[in-house]
Amino acid sequence: MKAWKEHPRLLLLPLLLVSHLHSASATSQSLGISPQDLKYFEGSAFWCRDGSKRIPKERLNDNFCDCEDGTDEPGTSACPKSKFYCKNVGYVPQSLYSSRVNDGICDCCDGSDEYDGFAKCTNTCWEAGKASREKLVKKVNVYREGLKIRRSEIESGKKLREQNDITLKSLRKEEKVLNEQVQKLKVEKESIEERERRERDAREKIAKEEAERKLKEETATGNIADQQPKTDVVEVNSVDESQNTDLVHHETEVDSAPTADETAEAPEVHLTELQEEPKLDELSKEDLGRVVASRWTGEDTTVHVPEEHQDHHSADEATDNQDHDADIDSDLEPEHEYNEEDDYAAYREEEQVPETPPEPRKLSWWERFIPGALKRVYNREPVNKSEADRIRNQYSEASTKLSTVQHQISELESKLKGDFGPEGEFYSFHEKCFELKVQKYNYKVCPFKQAIQEEGHMSTRLGNWDGFKDNYTAMMFSGGDRCWNGPDRSLRVKLRCGVRTELRNVDEPSRCDYVAELVTPTFCLESKLQELQKKLDQQVSGVHEEL
Repeated sequence: MKAWKEHPRLLLLPLLLVSHLHSASATSQSLGISPQDLKYFEGSAFWCRDGSKRIPKERLNDNFCDCEDGTDEPGTSACPKSKFYCKNVGYVPQSLYSSRVNDGICDCCDGSDEYDGFAKCTNTCWEAGKASREKLVKKVNVYREGLKIRRSEIESGKKLREQNDITLKSLRKEEKVLNEQVQKLKVEKESIEERERRERDAREKIAKEEAERKLKEETATGNIADQQPKTDVVEVNSVDESQNTDLVHHETEVDSAPTADETAEAPEVHLTELQEEPKLDELSKEDLGRVVASRWTGEDTTVHVPEEHQDHHSADEATDNQDHDADIDSDLEPEHEYNEEDDYAAYREEEQVPETPPEPRKLSWWERFIPGALKRVYNREPVNKSEADRIRNQYSEASTKLSTVQHQISELESKLKGDFGPEGEFYSFHEKCFELKVQKYNYKVCPFKQAIQEEGHMSTRLGNWDGFKDNYTAMMFSGGDRCWNGPDRSLRVKLRCGVRTELRNVDEPSRCDYVAELVTPTFCLESKLQELQKKLDQQVSGVHEEL
């Protein structure tokens, strides 16, 4: 007692030792545990993660493996399946297998894995994390600036969509007006064309009727002219038998006298030919035409007449020969040169054939059956060509304008129905294309349309627009030109955050399967910025706490 009284500090030594052991035990219990797992071990006891046992907290990190999955020994090497967490303040946190704890090698940059003191580890996290922090700071700044542009793009897209809605409504109204105008002009045009068709048909009908009338007149005139040769034949055939006998006797004398005039033979030959011709009223129209034509052409038109008409023809010859003999004698000695035109003119003047009067025009069916009032309506004024052309031009212009407006409506409707991202951030990409030159190839990516590869004047289609993929982190183009002996080409464009929109890193990792990157501020998401900012804050704040 006296010793304790003389040395009162000896009484505090056990208390300090117990306090130090308790503090060391508390520190060792949390060693190797990640911050997100600290709550799992807060109670007086905890379960092994596989649910096999409930372990008192005093046995946490006691260097004895109670759980087969190593739940109770995260900070020691007692359990081979457990993992040790390196905080690495100022750098990147790290997890490693507990077998590497206290093995004499500094695996964590902060040296926390070698806490038994056998290995001397220097904290290098600050230097190691300097480059990482600089990269992280740069990335955060890009996201911040890109996010501002993204927000501006979203607002511009909303305004553009509203303008397109207004334009679409205006185009629909214009389409309605133009459609009514086109229908009205179409009715007028068809009415004019119908009137033109009727006028054309009427002209053709009049021309046809006129041609038929002229043909009838020519036919009637031809029949009257054909009667003169018939008279000639009758006159020739009326020569009596005595004259015919004298003519034959005269022919014999002429043949026996070589000095006789050879022109005497002409009347005889002509007489013979005329005597062989049948009466013209017994001929067909075709034979009659040939006989009439022979009066001027001299063509042989001998026609074989049926037997029942020959007797009648012979009886007329006896009475006509005597009267016609004087005419034959006059023909043997012509006083002047023979002229066919003069002869025919004299013949027409002597006969004085009356011209056939034209037949009255036949009324068309509509003239016969349509009443007078309706006929006046039907027989409207002829179509004005300039007015007809004006209506046709107006119809053509209105139809063309209507077609253009309908095409614009179709494009706007398709555009407004498209998928442009959760907030419409890709709306401005609809009319844009992005290009990149890689060696001899030029790649051209047009969102919502197609992607192509150009080489000089040659163009290869890498694919048609196939929509966004993987939660709007990529754009897909598929169904491109087929590779030789291979599949159809396709292109996958990965989206990355950047201040400017540009195409990067086009590659072909597999045959006919292309991959590219599109850096754009429209992909700078606010959630990603918050994540990066939190990571940077943790590194910076951790360094200051340690200092």
